[in-house]
Amino acid sequence: MERPLRISLDTNILIGILSGTPEGHIDDASIRQGQDDGHDFLVCGVVYTELMAHPGMDRTTLDAALLSGGVEVDFETPPEVYLTAADANRAYAERRRRSGDNTDSD
Repeated sequence: MERPLRISLDTNILIGILSGTPEGHIDDASIRQGQDDGHDFLVCGVVYTELMAHPGMDRTTLDAALLSGGVEVDFETPPEVYLTAADANRAYAERRRRSGDNTDSD
């Protein structure tokens, strides 16, 4: 078996799941398959705060949804992780611009 991964989920993935969209059902199934394969899923504090803006959301509901989905909340990610991710995203965007892709990555 491959080494288990810690996979950070973005807000749009969880909004689809919480809203019950067709894409959300697919994403939910993919996450559950990943969990069955031994991978851990989490959201960072920023995603947690963004999820709170979902209509009808409150802390109790959000915490219960994340818990039932087996998704951990990481409120303690060190700044270096964000700085590294920002540098990687910048480099990725620069490569796309150089290749002629005019799509923004932000």
